[in-house]
Order: sequence, then C-alpha cells, then structure tokens
Amino acid sequence: RTFLERIEQPNLLNLDRLQPDVIEKLSEWRKQGVRLVLATMRRYPERLKVQLDSLGLTEVLDYVVVCENRSKEVGKAQRVKSAIPDLRPEHCLWVGDTEVDVDAARALGCQVWAVTTGERTMSYLASLSPDFLSPGLQFVDLEHSR
Repeated sequence: RTFLERIEQPNLLNLDRLQPDVIEKLSEWRKQGVRLVLATMRRYPERLKVQLDSLGLTEVLDYVVVCENRSKEVGKAQRVKSAIPDLRPEHCLWVGDTEVDVDAARALGCQVWAVTTGERTMSYLASLSPDFLSPGLQFVDLEHSR
C-alpha cells in the first residue's frame, strides 16, 4: 500500500490528537463571529466525518471542504471558493501546516498563518514566507493578522 492509502486507515486516524486548547480557541473565534472552515485533502470523506465527530470538531466548524490530493493548491483554493461563494479573501486568514495551504491561501488572496503542527518544520515553513508563523494554533492571534 502507498502512504496515501495507509494514512487514512481508521487505526491510524484514531492516533490523531488535538493540539492543546483547540476546541476552546475555535469556540472563542465562533463566538466572535468568525466563520470556521476546514479545508482538507482526503480520499475518504466518510472517514474524515467519523474522525471530526470523535475529536469533537464537528460542532465548532461551519464548513468542511474536502478536495482530492491530486488537485494541489489551486484545486484546494478553487474548492473552498466554490463551497463558500461569498468568501471575501481580504477578510480571511488561512491557517495551515503545509506548502499546499500557503499556496492555496495565496491563490485565493488570503493572508496565511503557517503552524508547525504537521510534518513540516519551522524552518521549512518559514522558507515559504507565510504572513505569520507559529508553533501551533494556540498562538494564532486574529487581531494581529488584521
């Protein structure tokens, strides 16, 4: 099996853990009127739904946008735009942990805050020149990004 086939197996998805205080942070943003969108490249949307439910994320997200891995950054950006037609990039902050996220945000015209919570290192993400960079979601400051 390839990496992409293995990574979404239920036994591996069950190993994922949330960063500290993520639910609280996302809930706080929603109370402030922030629309929360998860844009992810997955092969099995039904497994994603189970995972989001088990992690308690379903109730704090407004949209879940799934796109194919092969669509890369332009496809990811286009999928978000088509799922949310009233999206105003000048009022958006894209938070992500890969080069695809940085490039998708740029394709949409959004500011991007890179976080080092995935496989990418701080130095690698810094080399992509995101607007902001931090070690985790808990450090994202919406006021600072405006």
